[in-house]
Amino acid sequence: MSIYQILYCCATLESKYILFLTDSMLHNVYMQKKKVQVIIYRVLENNEKEFLLLKTNKRRGSFWQSVTGGVENGEDFLSAAIRETEEETNCQQNQIIKLIDLEMDFEFHDQWGNDVHEKVYSLQAIKDFELKIDPSEHDEYQWVKANDISNSSVKYETNYKAIKKCIES
Repeated sequence: MSIYQILYCCATLESKYILFLTDSMLHNVYMQKKKVQVIIYRVLENNEKEFLLLKTNKRRGSFWQSVTGGVENGEDFLSAAIRETEEETNCQQNQIIKLIDLEMDFEFHDQWGNDVHEKVYSLQAIKDFELKIDPSEHDEYQWVKANDISNSSVKYETNYKAIKKCIES
């Protein structure tokens, strides 16, 4: 019997019946979460790159990161990257100089144990867009010069690897 047949049977049973699924079956039932990471930078007059880091608010852990967020149903990764950038920074589409798929994908388990597939983009913004952060997610931001970025600048290694690739490109 396939997992789909089991789930169909479970859905048709009265609520007094309980179905126990093994861990391997649960893995097949839950779809992988899709996320984006967007490395936002601006180029200064001397051609030096500065990278935007956002500090998550206390409720979310108080750590530095790039723009990140989930891909909504029916949305592709690129559209999610643009939407998340606008929601988290107020950078509008007409303030984007270039948006590039860094061809970096990460697979990991999030803090709730979900399987996650994260795709990474770099986004060059105009130097002087009006940055506004969403206080429900972040409470601080900083622009950091490429030479000052290190592994300790952000909490997650995937953030650092993505920024490093953007610096090198």
